[in-house]
Amino acid sequence: MDIAFVSEFLGDKRVFHHVSAVGAVHARLSDGDADVRGDSYCQRVVDGRLPGVITDTATLCAAADLAITRTLGIGAFMSVPVVLDDGTVYGTVCCISHSPRTALGNRQIDALRCVATFVAREIERHRRV
Repeated sequence: MDIAFVSEFLGDKRVFHHVSAVGAVHARLSDGDADVRGDSYCQRVVDGRLPGVITDTATLCAAADLAITRTLGIGAFMSVPVVLDDGTVYGTVCCISHSPRTALGNRQIDALRCVATFVAREIERHRRV
């Protein structure tokens, strides 16, 4: 995957944290950037409008028609919610590929769920300090 990040939901915004990206896209997506939460893959995965794994965005109209698909050149996408101890959805952990990735499936989304659990624990730990 070419991009990985943690998103935080703040009101109607999605804020990017811990962005790891290769190539020129890094200049377009950085830690602290924000966009409209409702227009994001992240929100649509959380509320069920998009699946957590999209192996080829061109084959799913609900993804292909989003402006962010073209802006970031999203060919494949994975996302899982980051859920805090009280059940609050903090945001998501996401990975983006510029090319379709037909091999994405249960093993990869399970690994991303483990990462989201770790992220949630770290957020909770920092909030207690």
